[in-house]
Amino acid sequence: MHALSIAFAIVGAGTLLLCQAGSHFGSGYLIPWGFSGIYVGATLAAGQRGGMPLVLGMTLFAGLVEIALSRVIGRLRSLFPTEISGLCVVLVGLSLGVLGAKLLLGGAEAPGAIAPGAEILLGGGALSVMVGVHVWGGAKLRRYSPIIGIVAAYLVALPAGLIDARALAAIAQAPLVALPQWSPRMPSFDLGLAIPFAAAALASCLRVMGDVVVSQKVNDRNWVRPDPRTMSGGALADGAATMLSAGAGCMGGTSNASSVGLATATGVTARIVGLWIGGALIVLSMLPAAALFYLSIPKPAFGAAILFSGSFVLVNGLQIVMSRALDARKTLVIGLSLTIALSRNVLPEFYTGLPPALQPYFVSDLAIGLIAALALNALFRIGVRSRETLLLAPGAGAIDAVRDFLETQGSRWGARRDVLQRATFGACQSVEAIIEHCGATGPIAVEAAFDEYSLDIRLSYAGELLVLTGEAPSHDEIVSAPDGLLRLAGYLVRGNADRVQAMMRGGESVLVLHFDH
Repeated sequence: MHALSIAFAIVGAGTLLLCQAGSHFGSGYLIPWGFSGIYVGATLAAGQRGGMPLVLGMTLFAGLVEIALSRVIGRLRSLFPTEISGLCVVLVGLSLGVLGAKLLLGGAEAPGAIAPGAEILLGGGALSVMVGVHVWGGAKLRRYSPIIGIVAAYLVALPAGLIDARALAAIAQAPLVALPQWSPRMPSFDLGLAIPFAAAALASCLRVMGDVVVSQKVNDRNWVRPDPRTMSGGALADGAATMLSAGAGCMGGTSNASSVGLATATGVTARIVGLWIGGALIVLSMLPAAALFYLSIPKPAFGAAILFSGSFVLVNGLQIVMSRALDARKTLVIGLSLTIALSRNVLPEFYTGLPPALQPYFVSDLAIGLIAALALNALFRIGVRSRETLLLAPGAGAIDAVRDFLETQGSRWGARRDVLQRATFGACQSVEAIIEHCGATGPIAVEAAFDEYSLDIRLSYAGELLVLTGEAPSHDEIVSAPDGLLRLAGYLVRGNADRVQAMMRGGESVLVLHFDH
């Protein structure tokens, strides 16, 4: 009872952390936190080797790894493209579907006193109620369709004697209010378990990234691509929640994909709901009967709810994957990774027969699929970047030549129109500044390099280096200072691109404009 109460408190606190909307901490969306099967394999290995102190220490280590990963997500965008985030969501949806079906149909993960036939009828009835309310119910009623299905199943199971009598007796004997009992332990560490827990942290980081992407898409009708800032903030909060869980003697966790799917299915996506949920769970941790009542709910009813919400997660993942144009490389990354991930359910004996050192990497379909996707994506990115160069003679037609060059190449590469317009304007502005204020002698080399994540324009010329400044010169400085116009040109150029760099290379001045794609 106390263990369940502590778990309620930790899930509530983790939800509060993940739903924060800070500039660098929290996802800013309705994304509840929960314990995850991602950590089961590594946690069991740590428990067998060194007991709870080792579980505590290694889970703290995993939280630190995820926090470190959250700081570099934006810089590693090419390793985590939109389609892989979508694949992550698809795999979560499939995992939820498999788990929900097993619970509903009375598989090995749903032990209890209910006969298999009764399990199917109870779970099928709960699922039918959820689907019926969601399809034919009104907009307001639709928000509560999973809850209505679970309540209906409980009300049927109670008089039919399908609720475990031991659970009902425990509820009757539980005290009204009691604080969870917690026994602190000193953590221990084992270098041999560092890789398994780091792999679990990476999988958790990718999972919360996928849930943040789903939330971004649901809450923004004009969504185009993932926002790295909220993804990074969500992963940071997720790592902090895992460290908090370790300190309380619990296993690691991550964002709860089934709850994200439930929010998507019901249309209730306000962040304030997550804050209320987190607070309510902390209050419930002081009411022992609440934890015991939770355990008394028939598992087929939970299976129906998980299967119901998993279908929405799956469809959202497919939409994210298909929102990007899939060339031959991306198609192979998604197709092969998805097939490899599904092989775990088709050939479980192959994965259980792997060496113990490799077992933590294959504890779930999500881990297998994401490891395969990341490896294939890194392999297929070889040779993906395209480059073209234009030698430009300073003169009256230089600006038009740059504009025509970039528009032609951008169209051939399939660059987004808004990015191409900014890049063209910035390049034309830079060329004009170089010709008029930098004393360029000889041709200007304009090199454009493009991949699906960035457009870089490199200008090389013999002349004075353009001065980049973050502050605009005053009117008097522009008029009277010898370098006033040069500083003004540098200020305008710097404000147009996402990143600008000026340097001297081989006796030439080089200006590089970077635009995120």
